[in-house]
Amino acid sequence: MATFDLHIVALPYLDLKPWFEASDTERIAAFYDEAMGRTFTFRVSEANNVDVKAVIAYDWKGRRVGYVKDSERMMALAMMSHSGRKSLRGRVAVVNAEHKCLTVEVQSDWDGKLFEMGLDETFLKWHYSGPMMKETEEMESLCFMMDEIDERLEEMELWTETDWADFHDLMENFCRVTKLDISAEMINYRKQLTRKLEEKGMKELAFKVELENGRAGSGSKAGDVKDYWLHLLTSQGKGSRLYAEREKYCVADIENELKEFPDNLYNTWVNKSEQFVAKVYYMHIPKQVLWGFLSGIAFVEMMRGGDQGASVSIEEEKDHFTEEVINTYQFDTKKMDIVRNVLDKVGWKKQSARLAEWMRENSTSLVNIEQAQDVIAKGGVKNVNNN
Repeated sequence: MATFDLHIVALPYLDLKPWFEASDTERIAAFYDEAMGRTFTFRVSEANNVDVKAVIAYDWKGRRVGYVKDSERMMALAMMSHSGRKSLRGRVAVVNAEHKCLTVEVQSDWDGKLFEMGLDETFLKWHYSGPMMKETEEMESLCFMMDEIDERLEEMELWTETDWADFHDLMENFCRVTKLDISAEMINYRKQLTRKLEEKGMKELAFKVELENGRAGSGSKAGDVKDYWLHLLTSQGKGSRLYAEREKYCVADIENELKEFPDNLYNTWVNKSEQFVAKVYYMHIPKQVLWGFLSGIAFVEMMRGGDQGASVSIEEEKDHFTEEVINTYQFDTKKMDIVRNVLDKVGWKKQSARLAEWMRENSTSLVNIEQAQDVIAKGGVKNVNNN
């Protein structure tokens, strides 16, 4: 049997609040004094709607008091898996009241080999046929820095003092940006890099990388990570790759694909956008799949002008648009094929046929056909000025 340390964070939490108010430092101190040497139990928190792999800690009175810190939860899960049980038990060995953290020693015959969360086949089976956002500068820089870090570590034996200083600067830049990448691959990379740095004796840098892994999770709930992605998803407009591709895709078709994404995640975006980024982070989604999913959301948001409520009435919107065009605006029959082509591209074949039928019965004209195409491509109804 070997001894493993698990650190409990977010203390005091949930069930402690009725007994220990955060403002009452004496009562909190009493809890920490009593905790030393007591038994704690760890279980996967199935009730957590955001993090499906969170490991929660129960104290000796059966109260939920905190979580295993993010960098160690895979170790806790591995020990549970090895034992075939749904829980782990250990005793408090270290109390850190200043940082509201407890260290619990767990006895296990686990071999110590960590497994990474693999890429979920459920996500890989999801299909997306829409336009893709252009890669951001932050993501591009991260790809460079990851390769650079790995290559430099292989040459570590040859480093000069300048090389050491440059590597520290590189790591500072990496830690500053890495938490913005919420893909499964980046989460795994940070964990692998932490272990690699520890093995090479760079414990200070390893701690910084581990810290950013935790900050990515906390920042996705209420912070810069959440703000970064929400802004990206709602700021696509003229000049973006999605805008340039707008006439090639049907909003309704893209939204239907988004609705097929696992765990009804698109519904979270529509109804609980404040929880969306955190849920994405903890679902451990492969980068390629995630980028397609986020691109689809950004495309729908751009075409709808950010009005999520429009998604519930897209069929009515189509019909309303067609009636507006047919009843209000008049198209030159010579340009009929152009308009029908645009309608077909956005998936409005029914409207294309109805419009063509109207055109055959009328011979008057609308000169500014480009404005009509813009209305059709955006999937909405707005005034088209006759010349």
